[in-house]
Amino acid sequence: MTLEVFLSYIGWAGTFLYLVNHAYISMMSNWKRTLYFGGNFLAATLLVVQSVYLASWQAVVINGFWMLVSICLLAGMSFDNIKIAAKHYYVVCVSLFVALISLSTLSLLSTGSWASTIQLFGWSSAFVFCSSYFLFSATRISSRAYLILNAYAAIALLPLLWEKQNWPVFALEVAWAAISIYGVAKSYQQVHLID
Repeated sequence: MTLEVFLSYIGWAGTFLYLVNHAYISMMSNWKRTLYFGGNFLAATLLVVQSVYLASWQAVVINGFWMLVSICLLAGMSFDNIKIAAKHYYVVCVSLFVALISLSTLSLLSTGSWASTIQLFGWSSAFVFCSSYFLFSATRISSRAYLILNAYAAIALLPLLWEKQNWPVFALEVAWAAISIYGVAKSYQQVHLID
């Protein structure tokens, strides 16, 4: 077995574990924090290894951050002292999106290439995935907001993953977006989807 094939298996294992974990919190009302964050730590570690090999840096940043947050929570750290208000975070996200559309349009008009746009959306995905995971872990944003932000981040990352041929993470993001959208829809039927 070649190194490339071995790392591909590692990436697919991380993808599978992430999806099981994300489905778990999207569909269960009484989920266990240790199980969720432990699964995320393992999945993130596997995908970091595979993404470093592919030089898929946005995926490395996202999964590396998820590793860090998950291990901190598993070690008993508390993020209760984080004083970021959800409404301020949402303003930052909307501002980022407006700036992203503006910069992407300027880049496309000046260069005629989608390369910069793909990179910009990839990095916006990294920001939204990391910040929403952190704030969700700190119980500063709602479950529904977390799932909406995750749907955006997953979709925004797809063109870059396609370009890098990072198939395990591409498949993960397609399924992640679908699970997130399902969780949002389900949250309108239940008062508390994840909490």
